[in-house]
Amino acid sequence: MKNLRLRVKSDGSVHASAPYGVSKSVIDDFVNSRSDWIKEQRQKLSEIAPAAPAELSVGSVITLFGSRYEISVVKSEGEAFISGEKLIVPLSEGSLETAVLRFMAKECRKICTEAVKYYLERAGYKGNPIALDFKYLKSRWGSYNRQKNLITFNLVLCKLPEKYISYVAAHEVTHIFVHNHSDDFYKYGEATFKDFLKTDRELNRIRIGGLFS
Repeated sequence: MKNLRLRVKSDGSVHASAPYGVSKSVIDDFVNSRSDWIKEQRQKLSEIAPAAPAELSVGSVITLFGSRYEISVVKSEGEAFISGEKLIVPLSEGSLETAVLRFMAKECRKICTEAVKYYLERAGYKGNPIALDFKYLKSRWGSYNRQKNLITFNLVLCKLPEKYISYVAAHEVTHIFVHNHSDDFYKYGEATFKDFLKTDRELNRIRIGGLFS
């Protein structure tokens, strides 16, 4: 090892690695100098919840895109799809929860990708490609990481009407141009998304909850 290294593990503990012969005081100074980064990593860990869904069974009812669907299982291979008021889940092996989660992630990615592309084009964005990530978050619907040029969407979004999914995409794209939630942020957002502030307040009143609950 040639350089000092630092990482924050999933339990929040901090681990430092150093080349042989580096004194403890130098390592301590290095860790202290990265205190803001450590705090940021721990905050991110606290927001990410394990995607441990409730158990599903045939006949369970889940919410997708603002509507409720009854789960129906067919013994075959393929991807889940919506038919009328049912979510049809082909299942030859594996868990029902995994199959449904796979469907939710696929649909969420498709809608979010199209929405981000639309708002970037509308804003005249000419920078590097924006990466997208999808996770189950406990406390926020989305986030933008400027250093990684990454927008993260909460998978729970796919339970909401598409208006709110589109709004979150517009919100995070706006953060590319305006860092904080200042008046300029909302002015910029209103020029991009109709009823930006009104939709923001509506979404803030919606409890995130679990993936299937």
